[in-house]
Amino acid sequence: MKDLVAIAKLVKPRGLRGEIVADILTDFPERFENLGVVFVVKPN
Repeated sequence: MKDLVAIAKLVKPRGLRGEIVADILTDFPERFENLGVVFVVKPN
């Protein structure tokens, strides 16, 4: 998993349906509209 790139930082839970507030780490979020798979990892 060396080729991972951070695209957002998960900030806090929101709502009652498991939604999560995320700070996107780019000025062009449309880059990520067609991603097939996204991994969520906990930093060490």
